Amino acid sequence: MTQWGYPPVKTPGSPVSPPLATAWLEVGRPSLRCAPGPRRDGGTALDPEVISQLLRKPDPGLAALTPREREVLGLMAEGRSNSGIAGQLVLTEGAIEKHIASILSKLALEPEAADNRRVLAVLRYLRA
Repeated sequence: MTQWGYPPVKTPGSPVSPPLATAWLEVGRPSLRCAPGPRRDGGTALDPEVISQLLRKPDPGLAALTPREREVLGLMAEGRSNSGIAGQLVLTEGAIEKHIASILSKLALEPEAADNRRVLAVLRYLRA
């Protein structure tokens, strides 16, 4: 049992030096706490939030974006207008419009009267 009353779950570690060969996930802990010095069993405690971030599957739409499209989407997330993005990237507004159209297409965000596709794209970017 861990100090928080939960049994440790043994998971395979990475192929690194022996002290890190075993990782221990202490389930249900409110935060990561490290004991001073090495653990007697040679393992490492990993925060459940870190594990969930490592195991999260990437959004296939976002993975399909080019580096320039990711850059444009990042500037959209900062609240920049098309002209602001064009000025920052030293591109024409027409080029930015084409990038945004490509982003919306790759994210499969079809035009609908009730939705703002630009906002939906930014939300997916921020959640990734």
